[in-house]
Amino acid sequence: MDDPVLSLDDGHRERWSREILRPSMKHIQFIVATHQEQFLLNCRNDFLAGNVYELNERPWMRPVSWKPGTRLKRVEEDLESSPSNTPNQMRMYCEELLATLETYAHKPFVCQQLFSSIPAYAALPATDPLATEKRTEILAVLNDNRVTSVVNAGSHHGTQANVTIAMCRDCHAELLKANRHFQTELARLEKEHSHSRRKIIISTTVVAFAGLPREATRNDPIELCVIGRAAAREESWVVDDTGELGVTSIASGGAVLVTSDVLNPVARPGQWALLADEDVACNAGDLVAARCADGSHLLRRVWSDGDSWTLQSVNSVRPIISVAAPKVNSAIRKVVGVLYEEHRTPGSSTGPATIEWQPRGDFREDWISKLVCVRVEGGSLDPIARAGQHVLIDKEPTTDHRKVTNGDLAVVDTKVDSIGRVIKRVYHRESHCILIRPNPVDPHPPEILDEAQLASAEFFVVRGVLFESND
Repeated sequence: MDDPVLSLDDGHRERWSREILRPSMKHIQFIVATHQEQFLLNCRNDFLAGNVYELNERPWMRPVSWKPGTRLKRVEEDLESSPSNTPNQMRMYCEELLATLETYAHKPFVCQQLFSSIPAYAALPATDPLATEKRTEILAVLNDNRVTSVVNAGSHHGTQANVTIAMCRDCHAELLKANRHFQTELARLEKEHSHSRRKIIISTTVVAFAGLPREATRNDPIELCVIGRAAAREESWVVDDTGELGVTSIASGGAVLVTSDVLNPVARPGQWALLADEDVACNAGDLVAARCADGSHLLRRVWSDGDSWTLQSVNSVRPIISVAAPKVNSAIRKVVGVLYEEHRTPGSSTGPATIEWQPRGDFREDWISKLVCVRVEGGSLDPIARAGQHVLIDKEPTTDHRKVTNGDLAVVDTKVDSIGRVIKRVYHRESHCILIRPNPVDPHPPEILDEAQLASAEFFVVRGVLFESND
């Protein structure tokens, strides 16, 4: 579809996207090209995450991109069937690699001949965005004799006969190394340019989500072991300890301190909302931290409504009227999890603005990295955690039930056959504990642990929930 929205006003564009295109994408693949920047701003959340692309701005006439794609995979296949084709394929890979990188440079450097483009790439000044350590690593491969002896000689009929299959295999192995560096560099460049493109393309409608302290920013993914699964059984909510099920990770992002009960019971004041990177798209119904034009800091569920974000509280006990925040001067970031510990007391706020979260510099990444995960299956933890999400727990249990704060969640290994290992809210009494299922919509009778049963029980305190992670 080539600019199908040009003849529609803003309201009809949104209805077309939301009511016609989005439902159809479950069954049909669409490719939509548009010059309408406002349509992109208002309707990008109607498209599947990761499938909205903006072309690079081009200060000179050049291709937008020559991404090498699967060319090295073709080389791997041709080495078995048609090895004489591989030198030329690998030369084209090198040319396309440099042409792709050139789209992010301050000035063009790709020449007609590969042996001229490589030194021009190396000569880019230190102020150029390509002048990084990755450039050094890519150049080391492109100038390696195992590569040049194939891509240069194999490009000419007179010298191609000197290239052996063994030489081609060595060259292919080296280019695979270059490709790993190239993909890392490309991801960095695209992330940086996504910010600059938004500022250039929609300069009056994008507000940066600024103000997070460096200490509250996660620059690298955090890997966590998944040690079991929480599965609904007929009479209870059981945690199966099946050993390590693999590894999940939290992508880079940030954290803000929750100061209000608008997310209760998902998050409470003094806990931490874990945020995705600023350029991660939000879908309708996602939890977000919002920074609004009037100075308000809101933690709400988000919906797109024309030129505004509708920000809705999830606290069903204390309903709050939804807020309409104009997109032109509001910034939102997706909430990907909640960390309960280490608990912090929110600072006091003054003025008319609503403050539901605060930027804080006393957040530490190791609070997360010292934990392990249990994968949630079923709906018994709704709305705190849902199927496919992960509950964060301590690596080691405690035998002192008093270390679990009254009313908090814990994985409790009761050593009692009729109860087993369950995830419940723990309430203390003088000589016993009451274990209550957290789902208020689907209640079950409480379990009682008497003094003798408590003596053998182990408690893994629940420290948070990951709504989104990468398995």
